[in-house]
Amino acid sequence: MNAGIKTLDGLVKTAIARIKALEDENALLRKQVESYAADRTKLMKAGRSPAAEEARKKLKKRLLRLCEKIEKASSAQGYLFDGLEDE
Repeated sequence: MNAGIKTLDGLVKTAIARIKALEDENALLRKQVESYAADRTKLMKAGRSPAAEEARKKLKKRLLRLCEKIEKASSAQGYLFDGLEDE
């Protein structure tokens, strides 16, 4: 019984650590999204100058990388409770 409690305690600590890491990453991604949204607003107001077009291309690349990070974080959340099969 005591070994089962220790195992459960270890699993809970692991889950808490994983949740905390995901919360931290989600907060970082949220800040990046807000920053990119502000950049996008500025670019929309800038018009169609060559400099604005180049800035749009750079922003698009950054947004694509951000989307990849979000997908990675989202898929990591699916593995949050791996190893918690019914015994």
